[in-house]
Amino acid sequence: MDFYGGAGWTLPLEYDMMLLSYFKEVIEMLQEKYAKLDDLAAPDRYVAPATEEDLAYIAHFRQVCRRYNINFSSADPDERDFVMRMAEKSFLSKRA
Repeated sequence: MDFYGGAGWTLPLEYDMMLLSYFKEVIEMLQEKYAKLDDLAAPDRYVAPATEEDLAYIAHFRQVCRRYNINFSSADPDERDFVMRMAEKSFLSKRA
């Protein structure tokens, strides 16, 4: 006797085929995603290190998020737009 109380418990063939189809789709999606990453990481491409101004903007952006008590990663699109506009506006006026 197995865990399910029968002599042998199996899934219907249609269910197996459905799962197989789903996993094929997931694998294709991941392959496309990784191909895009490979294109970005090609030998003729590079990522520039952050400049002092970039780091200053990031620090300022985080301060603006804290000021308005907005968690950017879980914010809705309106909140994100608001925080980005406020950060850009105040950062540009600070630099001038």
